[in-house]
Amino acid sequence: AVALLATLAVFAPGIGVRAAGARRWLHLGPLSGSPAPFLVVAVALLAASWGPSESGRRQQSTPRPHQGLAVGLSLCAVLALVLEPDFSAAAIALAVAFAALAGGGMARRRLLPGALLLLVALSLGALRFGYVDNRIRGFLAPESDRRGKGFEVLALARANSAGATHGAGLGHGNARRHLSSPASDYAFAVVGEELGPGGAVGVLAAWLAIGAGVVLAAGSRGRDLAERAAVAGCGTALLAPAALHVAVCRGWLPIIGVSMPLLSYDPTLTVASGGSLGLLVAIALGPRGPNPGGSA
Repeated sequence: AVALLATLAVFAPGIGVRAAGARRWLHLGPLSGSPAPFLVVAVALLAASWGPSESGRRQQSTPRPHQGLAVGLSLCAVLALVLEPDFSAAAIALAVAFAALAGGGMARRRLLPGALLLLVALSLGALRFGYVDNRIRGFLAPESDRRGKGFEVLALARANSAGATHGAGLGHGNARRHLSSPASDYAFAVVGEELGPGGAVGVLAAWLAIGAGVVLAAGSRGRDLAERAAVAGCGTALLAPAALHVAVCRGWLPIIGVSMPLLSYDPTLTVASGGSLGLLVAIALGPRGPNPGGSA
């Protein structure tokens, strides 16, 4: 509820900051940032708490009084991210919710068509926003949009080519100075330019080893379905933005402004990712839980 209120606060005059056709940021004195990463993690924990309970050797899905509230808050969260608009965060929130439900044994076949339909609806809704259409046009024809997102697409392509040219890892900042926010939205592109393809692959491998290792360790020690659901949701909250960030930096997707967790200079995402990682570490270091059959 707190994360949702913070997300809705971006619409408050004098608090929310509008830039690039979207209102995603809060500015409170010396503090500023986007509340969307906190909302994504909150959706993961909310979906985990909504999962079934486990009793003995038989799993039973027991209705809980707050299930209706959980569904309502989740839909309000997605709606808030659509109104901002921040469709990348909305899609990630849906992904982590579905992953948490799957980890808790609730994501049955009837949920998958609904999730796919909701993603299609989000995609169609995104096309109705002018700034999204401009990003897609700039991605398809960057030369025709040199003053908008097309300029950043060209800068990304230059960063990629510089990284390929300087295989020894000497990018010399040729493309970094052209990127609008290299420390956050294009961190992986800068890594590829400065360290070369081998260095970029090494950084990505190290990141995946840390993230996937903690997720697997936590998943194997989950004491009940709620903890396993939290592992699935928080793990997706770490991996999904990373996958989108790398795809954007490699020029496979239009620029959507997704930072790289644990690598980009994004204060709100850093705190949210640290919370997710801390929860995973706590579960991974905790006592080993029962197997799916219910025996210890």
